[in-house]
Amino acid sequence: MATSRPNSGSKTNTAGPTFRVLLRYWRTTRNLSQLALAQEAEISTRHLSFLETGRSRPSRDMVERLAEALDVPPADGNVLLLAAGYAPTYSEDDSAAAEFEAHERMLEVILSQQGSVPALVIDEDWNVRMRNAAAARLFGAFRPYYRLPESVADNVLHILCHPDGLRQFMPNWTEYAEPFVREIGHEASMGGRLAAERLRDQLHCYPGIPVTTEAHDGAVQPLLRLERNETSLSFYTAFTTFVLPSARQPRHIKIEGLYPADPATAGIVERLAGRPAR
Repeated sequence: MATSRPNSGSKTNTAGPTFRVLLRYWRTTRNLSQLALAQEAEISTRHLSFLETGRSRPSRDMVERLAEALDVPPADGNVLLLAAGYAPTYSEDDSAAAEFEAHERMLEVILSQQGSVPALVIDEDWNVRMRNAAAARLFGAFRPYYRLPESVADNVLHILCHPDGLRQFMPNWTEYAEPFVREIGHEASMGGRLAAERLRDQLHCYPGIPVTTEAHDGAVQPLLRLERNETSLSFYTAFTTFVLPSARQPRHIKIEGLYPADPATAGIVERLAGRPAR
């Protein structure tokens, strides 16, 4: 659900990169000269130079104009606003939420077709946006036993890597988590993805995070193994990526399916779904 837009003139204090540093970062990431960006934003190169050196302070309108000219993702546009001393345009990006809701029915149909197979819809920042009933029942059985900060409670990578998250129930956690840590590292290294960089850095603050510089060799994702008390579950995990149209840039949505890897797991999943075991 879209959240309300705060007062556009409000100011906030933040710590982190300054606006001029972020502006230069995005300009160089997009491989634009000052002249090219100034022309795109319809401002003078002198004004842009003053903004990059900190000699001029941008207005809110100027920040938003530059963010649009640089094709900055909405979440990172909010970071630019904060760095310039303004409140973010949205506490959660309303336009992205509206675009997601436009495709929600299609995603609901896909999830419903999974039947008793647990399935999740995950956005480009690894947040769980939707889940089918099977996934809600499966992870609902573990959820009371782990504690995560509210701000990351629906983020797949935090759920997986937080010491008090799902990893405490995973006997092969290091093996399973390593490809995900590698993937977010790859996303962060591509440039222009401050949200991915923040997520990568947050994960590496957790103890025991796998560190690897090896390229992905196409190996099969390890089984997801979950154990609690006398119950042991094993799943194959499969991701399907959908590219959804967007007013700013295409949005990549993942659907993760968890497929029972053995008859015992299949029987438990069927019982969770309220169906007789086959």
